[in-house]
Amino acid sequence: MKKRKFLRRLTKALLRLGRRKKKKRKWRRPRGRHSKVRKKRKGYVKPVSIGYGKPKEKKGLIKGLKPVVVHNVEELKKVKQDEIAIIASGIGKKKKIEMAKIILENNIKVLNFDAKKFLEAVEKETSKKEKAKEGKEENKKEGKKEGKK
Repeated sequence: MKKRKFLRRLTKALLRLGRRKKKKRKWRRPRGRHSKVRKKRKGYVKPVSIGYGKPKEKKGLIKGLKPVVVHNVEELKKVKQDEIAIIASGIGKKKKIEMAKIILENNIKVLNFDAKKFLEAVEKETSKKEKAKEGKEENKKEGKKEGKK
């Protein structure tokens, strides 16, 4: 079953609650006299209630695995079989390429990163750059030859 995200009513519509203000997109108990959410009317947001929670053993796990944030290659190598790696957002391309190779070699589970696709994309990009560079060099040589004649 998918985890339900409980939000206040109309968070998507109201600027001060939802759009561009994610920290305000949270649950607040409806206390209004005529509130349809408080009365649990059909077609309105579902209120928070007991029964939507997970068992204690499964709380905080992702796909049954303990999440670990990884910032470098050493941390990635330390990830165990019962853990899932989450690659930090501030990592550059060079480190990511190294990490992707290690992920594929050691068969490490990663949540927010597809190593195979990433390496393919990087390969395409580098080949494009090399072709463009070769084209520029050829144009320079041709330009020099024409200038001499």
